[in-house]
Amino acid sequence: YKEIQAFINKSDISYDNCIAIKKVLNTVFNFAVKNEYVENNPIQFIKNTKVKDKKDKNNYITFEEYQTLTNKLNQGSFNDHAISIAISIGYYTGLRVSEILALNKNDFDFINNTISVTKQIANRNTKAKETTTKNILKTISSNSLLPLVNELKEILLVWFDINPYEVVVCNKKGLYFNPVNIQAKAKAIAKTLNIEGFHFHMLRHTLITNLYTNGVDVKTTQELARHSNINTTLNVYTHLEQKNNFKALSSVFDKNYPKNTPKIQEREMLS
Repeated sequence: YKEIQAFINKSDISYDNCIAIKKVLNTVFNFAVKNEYVENNPIQFIKNTKVKDKKDKNNYITFEEYQTLTNKLNQGSFNDHAISIAISIGYYTGLRVSEILALNKNDFDFINNTISVTKQIANRNTKAKETTTKNILKTISSNSLLPLVNELKEILLVWFDINPYEVVVCNKKGLYFNPVNIQAKAKAIAKTLNIEGFHFHMLRHTLITNLYTNGVDVKTTQELARHSNINTTLNVYTHLEQKNNFKALSSVFDKNYPKNTPKIQEREMLS
């Protein structure tokens, strides 16, 4: 225990890497105890003494970034175009990636402008030909009928003419995409466009951010995001309000703050 804790304390590793190291060592020591190589597992006593990085990273993408990413994918193969469609659906609906990939064409009603969400991908770590869907969603409120906005409708009408298969977001053989693979591909393309840390859940947060900035009330947002608990929606709204309040206050006082005023540390040295 002492040697491992000393290593954790002194090594130049991050908070997240410390967690990863503990998980690996825990597996090793459990195996060792099971096979009677050692008598106990010291990892249970190890404490993560590192400070968690609390940087306020953007968890959403701008409309310009969305357009840049989808336009780039649309210039590629059939599979790339399909990934672009998945991102568009996520951007305008906030659906989870497993729900997006399970959609069929008959889930979209272009007459009544609705999207029926009733299923999701069942197995995340399988080959495309083995990927299936299930009619059980994350929560009861996840199963719903969502509005289909005109922007997404226009995108899908064009795509439905290109895509001959019933599955909306599919590969060139008409098979379901694996969520892990499509996430990795989208993230890699986004990185080449200087959109760092892209992931599909970011699109869900983007929808909530867009609703908030356009004055949509929290109850309506909860229904559109399909949060089973309104506190989940309130937490996001509270975070966004805090950021807006800080910007508002800074914008007022920054106008009156002399540009050549020394920083706090410099003022202390001067005094």
